[in-house]
Amino acid sequence: MSKSSSEEFSIRVELWASAAHWNLDQMCWLALEYDPHKVKNAIVPPEFSVEQKRLAREIQDVLDTRFDGSLQSRLLSPKDAVELLVLAGIELPKRLEEAVARRAAMKTSHDRPQGAVTKELNTLRKILLAIAVEKFDHQHGKGAAGRISAAAQRRGISVSDDTVRKHLDEAMASLDQDQKADLFLRKT
Repeated sequence: MSKSSSEEFSIRVELWASAAHWNLDQMCWLALEYDPHKVKNAIVPPEFSVEQKRLAREIQDVLDTRFDGSLQSRLLSPKDAVELLVLAGIELPKRLEEAVARRAAMKTSHDRPQGAVTKELNTLRKILLAIAVEKFDHQHGKGAAGRISAAAQRRGISVSDDTVRKHLDEAMASLDQDQKADLFLRKT
């Protein structure tokens, strides 16, 4: 990459570190040390060297492996994208990696108190349990985890039977005996 090309397409690090997600093209351009928006809007886009073409193919292979050829959206948070590429041995510019790490640390430190998160999670688990009983004929011991997982898959959401089962079990554990009895005895 020439010096003028380097400056013309330089990455706006904080902008990309704070993005909601990166798509495949953006990950490739960022790994090649180009700002994806600047490239997209350029009258004359930069030309790839042989090494850059190899890197772009390598990133594509990593994502194909990660998403197993599925039609799932290939959008990743900057933090997840950096972790995936680093695990695959593909380096992003250090200043971008550092900015993404800073943003992730800031986000974590400003999260809600643990008690609020736990209460919200328990409420969502109870909602899942109610839907499982009401719409998926869930009975304690004879679960609907597989049917719920399959329904989610049909809607493009990847969730395993074990994950659904875990959350249904957690919801059951949070109910008192009367609530458990009502859950399975009530008919609508």
